[in-house]
Amino acid sequence: MEDALHCTCDTWNKPLDNLEPSRGTRLESLVSQALKTYPTEVIYSFLEDPFAIVRGKAVEELESRGEQLTAEHLLAMGFSPPRETDLELDEDDLYSLGSELWLLVFQALRSLDTQALYPLLEDDAVLVRWKTIGALRIRGEIDTFERAQAMCHDPRDKMREIGVQILCQLGPPDSPLRAQSVPLLLELLVKDQSPSVRAAAATGFGFLEAFEQARNALVAAAKDGSAEVREAVAFGLGCDEDPLATTTLIELMEDGDEDVRECATWCIGTLREHDSTAIREALLRRLTDSNEEVRFEAFAGMAVRKDERILAQLIHDLETAPARSTLWESALLMLGRNREEPEPALGEVLNELKQLLIG
Repeated sequence: MEDALHCTCDTWNKPLDNLEPSRGTRLESLVSQALKTYPTEVIYSFLEDPFAIVRGKAVEELESRGEQLTAEHLLAMGFSPPRETDLELDEDDLYSLGSELWLLVFQALRSLDTQALYPLLEDDAVLVRWKTIGALRIRGEIDTFERAQAMCHDPRDKMREIGVQILCQLGPPDSPLRAQSVPLLLELLVKDQSPSVRAAAATGFGFLEAFEQARNALVAAAKDGSAEVREAVAFGLGCDEDPLATTTLIELMEDGDEDVRECATWCIGTLREHDSTAIREALLRRLTDSNEEVRFEAFAGMAVRKDERILAQLIHDLETAPARSTLWESALLMLGRNREEPEPALGEVLNELKQLLIG
């Protein structure tokens, strides 16, 4: 659905941030490697990056090229040595703060051969592990498939989880090894002792779109004792428009965990196009949810369906919290505005919504 709003539930982008330290990190060396490919004038721009690890390596690269950087210059740029906390960064942190660290790591990984990528799956830095998974997915090699299969039988929970994360999006966009991956993911969803592994498997079915094979197992997993797994089940069933999947998602919209409710509400509200009275009534109930994000996802789902019962509340909330992007996009959806059009002023949107309300 082109107008579907961005989902805030993050079960499929979990950064694997509890992997046991084992080999140290190559984060700094990867940044250094990438910076060597940039012209000098561009490297100066990295001195303003929000994260010290980028600034520090930019300084080193400039100095290696004979550039003269004074102490005052470095102080003005906010330079400080790389910090240990940089190892905990994930891509969402970097996007939100405007850092180019993720891009530098991605560029460095792209230049490595596949065999050199495998050890980085155990790197101590979250970003290195996650971008390595992404790089291996894109290449989609048989050797990676076989290694990921073996990882799914590793005694360490996090290595099994990484194996699943690779398999569920290996070789996009067609996932040519989907048929071989599904049975293993089903086994892990049903039998694995780790909630994180079960959640990764449930999420994987959403990417693989293996609805017929996985539907019954996902529906059963909607009763899992782990909220992490139930949230992943919501995503796994998100694009499955079978009545059983729809019923399960509606049940998950009533879950006691707010992250599960949010993901289920997004999936049934804006990820899929299916519409029914039961879906609209479920979305209507979530408009009064105790969690703000769940309420905003419910607004979006009702707006996609042009349900005018949200107009009065939408107008009120826009007048009191106009900066909320989800509210704003819900308003544009209600008005049938195309995202390609110039963005209208808030007053204009409110006037149109009020005209729609009074008929």
